[in-house]
Amino acid sequence: MPKKYGALYKYEVKPITIAYDKVFFKSNFINEDFIFDLKGQCLEIVDVYEQKQTLKKQTALIS
Repeated sequence: MPKKYGALYKYEVKPITIAYDKVFFKSNFINEDFIFDLKGQCLEIVDVYEQKQTLKKQTALIS
């Protein structure tokens, strides 16, 4: 995970809940939540400051 100053950190995330189309993960080291939406093909991250970010899968651009 890129953090402050672009430094990369590695830490363990564990699955907490598995729903119909979503999987919820929580990190051990930092208070962050990760929600993988399998149907919508996106990742939601709730960071330690309760800021929510959504990353969506993009299709390739054909030029």
